[in-house]
Amino acid sequence: ENTLKLFRAVVDADRQRVYVAGIMSRHLAVLDSASETWVGNVDSRVDGYALKYLAIDPTNQRLWVRDATHASLSAIDLASGQRTAVVATPATVGAMLPDPGRGLLHLLTASSPSFRALDATTLVEAWATDEMGPGVNQAAWDEATDTLLVLDGTAAGPAGRLYRLDPA
Repeated sequence: ENTLKLFRAVVDADRQRVYVAGIMSRHLAVLDSASETWVGNVDSRVDGYALKYLAIDPTNQRLWVRDATHASLSAIDLASGQRTAVVATPATVGAMLPDPGRGLLHLLTASSPSFRALDATTLVEAWATDEMGPGVNQAAWDEATDTLLVLDGTAAGPAGRLYRLDPA
């Protein structure tokens, strides 16, 4: 299958794989990053024109496909190639952050609740909070403290807020 109009890519450095999503094809291209060759496809099961955002958990061999066009999120088991779950999502998702140690996927959304922790396999909501406000849209792991740094993007410059969240 052809992956046209490349949109997003994620890297599984453990297995030397790159997963590439296009906006016109339901299949994600799988490339070997060492040999720079195409080695296969993963069926996203997202048909038609779709903006597909990707996140990956190499430790547990999970891939998530956020279909922004149709407001859905799918979990794919990379070992089997099977989709384990699909759920509706808010229209706007700022970031998806895998949490392999806890078996979670964190979502930052524009609608309440603004921060959601989902079971990584079933996509059932494990917990959620609005405590950081509706403006949180980006986050990054602080690996030294095993916490998330979450940015409130509604205020620019020195008025902006940065939160430290312990997801434990």
